[in-house]
Amino acid sequence: MNKKISPRKSLAVIANEAIEQLRCDKEQASWMEALMRAIRADLKTGAHGAAALAGLGQYLACDLANYIDCQVEQLQRALDAAEGRE
Repeated sequence: MNKKISPRKSLAVIANEAIEQLRCDKEQASWMEALMRAIRADLKTGAHGAAALAGLGQYLACDLANYIDCQVEQLQRALDAAEGRE
């Protein structure tokens, strides 16, 4: 959901955009799960990539948290505007 939400959108449009955002977040969570599985496998086999994978996971988790926070603020502003609480 990269487009800016108009303050004049209906509640249904805002809800649909929020649902789509949750679908994207779920997909990214599955990517993080795959990354954590790779780290676990790397640690079990004694390979040397776990630290780099963990650093990647930390970066991705931080980036995702920031992105979600921005989306929450944007959706909240749109909801407030749609309900006349600007």
